[in-house]
Amino acid sequence: MYIYKEKTGPLIWVLRVLFTLATVLTIGFIFYNSGQIGEVSGYRSQQVMEFYNSQIAPLLGLPQLTHFYIRKLAHFAEYALEGFFLMLSLRVYTSRFIRHISWPALIGLLTALTDETLQKYMAGRTSQVTDVWIDSLGLLAGMGLALLLLLLFRGVERIIFGVKKTHFKNIEEIQAFEEEREQ
Repeated sequence: MYIYKEKTGPLIWVLRVLFTLATVLTIGFIFYNSGQIGEVSGYRSQQVMEFYNSQIAPLLGLPQLTHFYIRKLAHFAEYALEGFFLMLSLRVYTSRFIRHISWPALIGLLTALTDETLQKYMAGRTSQVTDVWIDSLGLLAGMGLALLLLLLFRGVERIIFGVKKTHFKNIEEIQAFEEEREQ
């Protein structure tokens, strides 16, 4: 029985490696930050806060942020990056990424739960349910941004090349497609 299947080109393999590696490195970065003791984590947040408040906020006319908000924004940003790379990784493994969107969401939620669990056992750190919620919102924001870009690229591809992906339900549709291509 012959089933028509698109071949996976070298570009897809390169993108699979890049996006999967970026996802793994992002998760590793999240866990690295969770593994910091309270004193080190607080010092790093303090440095970021001072840089933001002295360099970024005045330059862009933004309000200054407290230590609390810097830490919460860091949670959001880490997980937005994870969500972004999880969605791109999903896309290079399947063209039906909308159907499988629950996988990146589940992986991101498990990362957030593991992250907060690790923090519970680090000296000077606490585990907070609100951080899991913030992480989840960041994850969804990153996934949403990636989804928006993927749908935008799909639309541009269809406009430029007039391409519409063909999905077959049975062998007769495949045979009809092959016969039409040969003519």
